[in-house]
Amino acid sequence: MSSRATPDPAPSPLRPAMDDDSGTFRFHVTFAVPDSIHRIEDVTRMQRTVIAVMERCASSRQVRDHGMFADMRGGYVIAEFGDIQELVELFAGLQDVARLRVHPVTSTESGLRFLRGLMATEALG
Repeated sequence: MSSRATPDPAPSPLRPAMDDDSGTFRFHVTFAVPDSIHRIEDVTRMQRTVIAVMERCASSRQVRDHGMFADMRGGYVIAEFGDIQELVELFAGLQDVARLRVHPVTSTESGLRFLRGLMATEALG
């Protein structure tokens, strides 16, 4: 196995890249309020927190889409961030009243390019 003196500037097919040159990454964030929050003072605190966070999301230029679930106490946000601190600031407080799930996402085109790269290197089984 040989080593290289300089790193390969070409993007690796084994590593998904950003979809564009914006320097941002897109995330799909979902939140769900646990069923254990049922005392009126806890429900009121939760509702105030969710309202504040969703209003921040509605006015943020980073947020591409957002909404509330119709079948449970929760919702989703799709947003682009340059660093993790921006994500933390947007959702500040929500982790105290809800369970957050954060997934980095990419376009189907980029995801398929990644999978095809894996297949081409026979790294996918």
